[in-house]
Amino acid sequence: GSAWGVPMTTCAPLRVTEQLQSGSPTAGSDCGPSAASQAIGWARCLAHGPAPQEVRKRSGDKVGATSLPDLERAVDSYGIECRRWKDAPWERALELLRDDRTMVLFGIVYGALPKSLRSSRIFEGGHYITAARLADGTVKVWDPLADGRRPGIPRGPQRWPIAALRKACKAYSVDGDWSGLIVRRPKPIASPPITEVDEPAPTLQERYDAAMARIEQLEAALDALDDVVDDIVDGALPNRDDPEPDDDLEGAP
Repeated sequence: GSAWGVPMTTCAPLRVTEQLQSGSPTAGSDCGPSAASQAIGWARCLAHGPAPQEVRKRSGDKVGATSLPDLERAVDSYGIECRRWKDAPWERALELLRDDRTMVLFGIVYGALPKSLRSSRIFEGGHYITAARLADGTVKVWDPLADGRRPGIPRGPQRWPIAALRKACKAYSVDGDWSGLIVRRPKPIASPPITEVDEPAPTLQERYDAAMARIEQLEAALDALDDVVDDIVDGALPNRDDPEPDDDLEGAP
């Protein structure tokens, strides 16, 4: 869309959209709109996405927990490439997470995570997070609960072991390994190739003026030549047809 009509060479580091810090009456169930906000910010190469309340309005679900179709509707409304997958194989998730242009919004069961990765002591239900950039057995995760609201709770994106994420995703998905949204960054627009542009052909008037200028130059050259001939005739200049004196023989007996 027109939102992508400019080249993008660098992206701002994406921050966590903190669901519990919004002051919204639905903050306790805003993990979906918060995760979708993160995905939107990612796709736009911004440091953050829109407010969760705005995302919720676009989802069509104004109260309570949001579903993946709700979040897909919201993300799509921003003109962002988005696709929903349900009960997909884990190999597909790994392929997506290795792609630098892709972020995945996963549905997970929070209680299936190791306690060391959780940002809540008591919550163990369904939850949404976003993840990207799989490397060395870990993946970068933006958890909307990771707001540092008390000691022991991290703030900002963290790296999770991919095995821990898989277990939490498997617990959420009914008949597959994971369910979620795939969000893609657009490809940067390449600079157009530099091409040489031919100069426009001269007009008839320009060609006439150039010819007249050359004629005037020739006339001036002929006048100068006439002056030289006159000087030769008058003896002011030596005639180049006459033999020049031989300096070596001058004064010889």
